[in-house]
Amino acid sequence: MDVLVVDGAVFHAGGTSGAEKARILKRALRIPDAEALLPTVGEQGRCMLVRETEDEWELLIPHGYLERARIEERPICHFRRHAQMPCTAAWIAAGEDEGGAGCWERWPSGPVLPERLQELAPDLDPERALGAALRNPGDAP
Repeated sequence: MDVLVVDGAVFHAGGTSGAEKARILKRALRIPDAEALLPTVGEQGRCMLVRETEDEWELLIPHGYLERARIEERPICHFRRHAQMPCTAAWIAAGEDEGGAGCWERWPSGPVLPERLQELAPDLDPERALGAALRNPGDAP
């Protein structure tokens, strides 16, 4: 999946209108003002991941993207959110949670993937999966 990551204070600070944000992105992406942003990004075969607030991201998938995308998927694991913080607290391999008999594992702190998860998904590129957290470790949950 080709994802356009949109981040910066202007996009999540709250003082900028949606129309202004779209205008800024269109200019950066060289999209004509008359064209709609998300459909045009979709025609390029991409989705958008936008930081909505300091702690929240939103994945925008253009209409028709899933029909055109060549996606092969299989569940690898499930995640459990931390009760007090916006981050992952625990994970379990897919299938092990059937009937509640599996053992949830604590998610490591810092920008690292659990070794066992890498074994379950050998094609998973940790640098790509963790992205900005590896480039900016202080931003990692």
